[in-house]
Amino acid sequence: GVAQYLGRGWRPGHPDLKAAFASIEILCDAQVTLSGPRSWLDDACRIADFWLARQWPNGLFPLSPDTEADHLDANTDMAIALTKLAERTGRHDLRLAARRCTEGLLTHHPRPVGYVLSVDRQGRTVDDRIMIKLSWMNDSAQSTRTRGACRF
Repeated sequence: GVAQYLGRGWRPGHPDLKAAFASIEILCDAQVTLSGPRSWLDDACRIADFWLARQWPNGLFPLSPDTEADHLDANTDMAIALTKLAERTGRHDLRLAARRCTEGLLTHHPRPVGYVLSVDRQGRTVDDRIMIKLSWMNDSAQSTRTRGACRF
């Protein structure tokens, strides 16, 4: 298996979406920048596959496998990491998962004054703190809905 999180002393820990997207991005970037072995992308794919198996029907990912809450920023970053990995590997399923995640974010997180921090697998608010740093997404969400699909 692939460690989803490495703590102090490089000890593996509990799977976490934040650690997963960071690991995928690091492995992709290092493989290209350092001309690393293909096995680095294989490791990134194993991490991605672990999370794809846990993607909710609404397209979002839980913050950890045993929680019923997602996280706005972690899901945004995971969609970006999956898109990057799809570009490096040619895996269409990763691109589709990233698109589903983005659509889930745009469907379940928006509120009139910003975006809630966390929702559950049904899209119900778990943490109602409002994040306004991504308020540009509201305009994007409206125009995307009129076009019918998110674009990457």
